[in-house]
Amino acid sequence: MFARGCVAVVIAACSSSHPPPPPAPVVEAKAPPHQTLVDLHKQHGALLLVTEDKSIGAFTPELERVGTVTNRTGHDGVTIKDTLYALGDRQLFEVDLATGDTHVLATLPPLHHKCITTDDPTASLRDGSFPAIDRTAGTACIHVQDRNDNMASVSIDYKIDLKTGKSEHRTTMALDECREPGEPKDGPSLCSAGYPQVPPDQDTQPHSLKELGKDFANVSASRRWAVITDDALAEEGDYIYHAPMLFDGTTAKTYAITPAGAVPIDFKAAVAARKLPDGACYSPGEAQPQWLPNIDVLLVPGCGDGTLVLAPGKPPKTLQTQQFVVW
Repeated sequence: MFARGCVAVVIAACSSSHPPPPPAPVVEAKAPPHQTLVDLHKQHGALLLVTEDKSIGAFTPELERVGTVTNRTGHDGVTIKDTLYALGDRQLFEVDLATGDTHVLATLPPLHHKCITTDDPTASLRDGSFPAIDRTAGTACIHVQDRNDNMASVSIDYKIDLKTGKSEHRTTMALDECREPGEPKDGPSLCSAGYPQVPPDQDTQPHSLKELGKDFANVSASRRWAVITDDALAEEGDYIYHAPMLFDGTTAKTYAITPAGAVPIDFKAAVAARKLPDGACYSPGEAQPQWLPNIDVLLVPGCGDGTLVLAPGKPPKTLQTQQFVVW
């Protein structure tokens, strides 16, 4: 009774002179909105679409894995706007990068040729090539070779109808030791495969490449950095290898590229001696370094145990593969 009476008095007093404050609204913490690959692409300026064992993963330029493109593996791809086209298991397929929807466009028949060691034509693409996609004409083209251009014994073009999935192929070159019965020694191309577009050569600023005796080169987005090569520092074998170097347009300094990063050099002395520091990277002609769009990050295939990812001035990172697509 005491407790009830006391409570009654307090409530009466409060209700007559000091009404209690309304209860505070319940605020629920909102989860951050889901970011699609398209969002992440805009945020980071570029993404790397990397071949994995059972999928294709999306990585930032810092090599942080931020998503799965598709739950199937593939290789030798190309992006057109927000669509990835890639090859694998005799198939050409497309992935909508906004939704992840994956569709097989064509399955090629097995290839049986005495100079090509696999029955999967998509596994023997000419070095440095990828499917050429013509969405207006509704066709795709790939170029199959047994080896690189210097050493190839057979070359075959494949033209694919993207609407029906049907394909045709034509041998464009076959040396005597590789020629199958009825196969021509050479012939006209059926179509043209895709190759990386060489960016327009530009000059650095404020220091010009002319200080090294060069007019233009492959320049980074900011135009501070340029990738340069010199025939005096090339090596030849089955492939022709060039040593990519960096020129800094801000300081006019030149650097050799190694798996450990950029190493300062005297460019003119290196050319005169025809020698770079130990460990300097050399790239074959079919796998040249490329700058990422919009940001000063350089990809150097074959440098170290995969592809060197070099943002000048920062510690380098290594992508443990050369099978990726820049988007």
